[in-house]
Amino acid sequence: MNKMKSHMDDTLSDIIISSELKENILTGTVNKQSRNHHFSAKRAVCLLAAMILIFSTVTTAFASVNPTANNIVYSVNPQLAQFLYPINKTCEKQGIKLTVLEAINDDRNIIAYFTLEDTEGKGRVNERLDLCDSYGVDGPTVYNVSFESYDEKTGKALYCMTANGSKKMSGKMNSFKINTLMSNKKIYNYFNTGFDLSIAKTNPQTAPMSDYESYSGNVFDTILLPDTMNIAITDFVSVSNIGFIDGRLHIQTKWKKSFDNHGWFALSEKDKSFSEENAVSYEMQYIHTEEDKKTSGNNYFVKHIEYAFDISPEDLDRYELWANLTEDGEFIEDKWKVDFRLAKSDRLELIDNLENIAEKVEISNIGLYIEKYQGNPEDCTVSVKMKDNSVFNISTFTNNESENYSNTEWSLSTVLGSYIDINEISSVTMNGKIIYEQ
Repeated sequence: MNKMKSHMDDTLSDIIISSELKENILTGTVNKQSRNHHFSAKRAVCLLAAMILIFSTVTTAFASVNPTANNIVYSVNPQLAQFLYPINKTCEKQGIKLTVLEAINDDRNIIAYFTLEDTEGKGRVNERLDLCDSYGVDGPTVYNVSFESYDEKTGKALYCMTANGSKKMSGKMNSFKINTLMSNKKIYNYFNTGFDLSIAKTNPQTAPMSDYESYSGNVFDTILLPDTMNIAITDFVSVSNIGFIDGRLHIQTKWKKSFDNHGWFALSEKDKSFSEENAVSYEMQYIHTEEDKKTSGNNYFVKHIEYAFDISPEDLDRYELWANLTEDGEFIEDKWKVDFRLAKSDRLELIDNLENIAEKVEISNIGLYIEKYQGNPEDCTVSVKMKDNSVFNISTFTNNESENYSNTEWSLSTVLGSYIDINEISSVTMNGKIIYEQ
């Protein structure tokens, strides 16, 4: 299918001509008829259609030949850029402009490139701008947005969004949305905290980890009893306990309520230049106390993090505590929204030669979907060989839990991040078995 023709057809279907414009066209044609005596209703309709076509073609063609958007994307992903269709639509709120540049999609997935810029020159958009996980398009359930580049001259930050987990998106209207931005995060690069490590006790108060919740799994069986002390490192994080458990130094930290305050601690030998590579290795555990759970809410959280360092009490006076911390910046909340029509797409659907593997495999230009996969999803591998002998090896999939059929049959999908011409596929191998060959 001709990509530009398809996109033009989609654009034409969205154009609305006002009744006033229709009347002006028809009136002008009738007046002309009175002089030339060649008017017909069919001619008027053709003229109207031609004007719509000219208008839409000029708009679409301008977008496609305008090199600005494509050059930006080409600089970060030249393999994919040539296959994207133009959008170039904007939405500005509170002096922050969102521009959706280009995209590519299939029935289940979409890849879209967009920029953000501060039109008021307040320095709110840069490489540290946080989108607060508030972005998305209609349909998909799994999202990832990667920061690609920041241009100091134009003040534009470029991002790439990939999304999957939808159905029947091709050719339909959709909306790209962002609701919350956070600018000007405060970053405290590794610094010596000056904390007095000598207060660490060899027999501190402890508690079983099973008494608490953690979204990072239970790394430790036993932890320091939370909040037996409160020694500030900064105004948003403090040491809530310190001591030795099973021969390792545990340092427990408490973080005040925030959207995304976070950081890392490290032990480094005294009188030596600090480097992350030479820091003492550690394990860490997120801890949610009852107080943390009660205080958290509305996307703001309180947490404890406990670190365990591989040093003994005898070595304690050799080390200093360093920290690398990030503090929330300024929040900008609004409703940025850009509407556009997704392109129509083709796919290669495979249902033969899949016995005891899956029920169906779909391969599109940018994605792969497996229906009713039998076995461990982590063991699934697919190789797509092209007629030029190049090969796409795929081994990482999203498990679409909402489509799981049982404990042994899974719905798996992935967005490739590059382009496959499905007409140039030579063969497809799944878990070592050829399931398609041309």
